Amino acid sequence: MEKVSRYKLLEATIEEEGEEEEEAAPPSPYAPSVAWESPLRKKLPDPLSELAAAAPFYRHSVRLAVLSCRPAGPSAFTARWTLSAVWPNPWEGSLTLTGVSTLAVDAAGTVVAQTDALDDVRDLRFSVYDQIAPRFWDLYHLLMTPPAQRLPEIPLDAPLLAPYRVYEIPPHASLVATLPDPGRARRATQTLPMHAFAAYIRTAGNPAQPYYTTGPLTVAIARRPDVLTWRVPVPPGVYRAARVPLGETAVAGDAPGTLERNAYT
Repeated sequence: MEKVSRYKLLEATIEEEGEEEEEAAPPSPYAPSVAWESPLRKKLPDPLSELAAAAPFYRHSVRLAVLSCRPAGPSAFTARWTLSAVWPNPWEGSLTLTGVSTLAVDAAGTVVAQTDALDDVRDLRFSVYDQIAPRFWDLYHLLMTPPAQRLPEIPLDAPLLAPYRVYEIPPHASLVATLPDPGRARRATQTLPMHAFAAYIRTAGNPAQPYYTTGPLTVAIARRPDVLTWRVPVPPGVYRAARVPLGETAVAGDAPGTLERNAYT
């Protein structure tokens, strides 16, 4: 358990670097000569140093959430994570990367090797551009409602000339809420989406209030019993603030709803 908790320091260190706090950051869980393999940019010796160096470019909006960590051998672990940042363009596009890291540790729990793999196996530049490129509503609502988080959409095979797309969303944390279905005439399915914007948040100006965006919000209509189920992806910044323990099972909190992890939406 000590080795797992040391990996949790990744989140805390990024939080410290991102917010420019004067308090000393936790000690790095990485060995000085760590062997690091990753599809992300690698100019510095370890992931924490790389993310800390990138923080000013992203206006210190970098957030890392470690969703789970499980043993992968006598001295190895597999960790699932979500990394997010706000791209520094006029419409402040939201960038989200998800993936898995395999870590090797020594007897003291120090990480001596790490191999990263992104869920989206497409070219990284295409995946980034697909998220930060402006769409019609991004420009229409400029300075009013910022672009929502866009989880990577991994294309799957679909029938030729099909009028729809088939894709997979990587495992992520979701807030799940349910409500007995009062019937179609009551239009209860739109309750949560309609209230998602019923908050007064200063998204621009000086000073702008801190906030996080998310998406996609989904709803399922079940019969027998008649129940509506909403799933709202939890952004890394909110997930970090909740201090959810590492693990693979659902975690119930004091707030209404249930936090699901590693569930496809």
